[in-house]
Amino acid sequence: MQKRNISATHRFYISFENSICHDYITEKFFKRVSQLLVPVVMKRGIYEDAGIPPRSFIAVDDYKSLKDLGNYLDLLRVNDKEYLRYFEWTEHFRKPETYQSNALCKLCEDIYNGRKLAVHDIKKYYEIGQCTDSDNPGGRPACLGRSCHRTKNLILGA
Repeated sequence: MQKRNISATHRFYISFENSICHDYITEKFFKRVSQLLVPVVMKRGIYEDAGIPPRSFIAVDDYKSLKDLGNYLDLLRVNDKEYLRYFEWTEHFRKPETYQSNALCKLCEDIYNGRKLAVHDIKKYYEIGQCTDSDNPGGRPACLGRSCHRTKNLILGA
């Protein structure tokens, strides 16, 4: 099966997470950035906290309504100069050619180097919800404790 180059026909990619979790970024984001599409994400803070350049994505929570977001995307669709500002980050950062998770390599490296993960409050770690369902952001947690993807704080030990 032939791979389609969607960046030839599309400018944006909806990169919504299945759940909105503290310190978790969906792999969809990285796959599309490598294709030079502008990802549309749910929460700006999650991406900026992870060091993602602010003008490399569009965040839904920057807009008062979906209509406002749609109007902005429509503007970018016809305004090449404004659209291309979303790729200025490539002047300072190298664009990944493809997306590959290096989590397993990182785990092996940490084991080899003797790095240990410390959980200081095991009850909080297991019982407090870290994620919300993206379909119901103000509702009940989508997952609890270890079942959430908290990569920066728990896996990387930051």
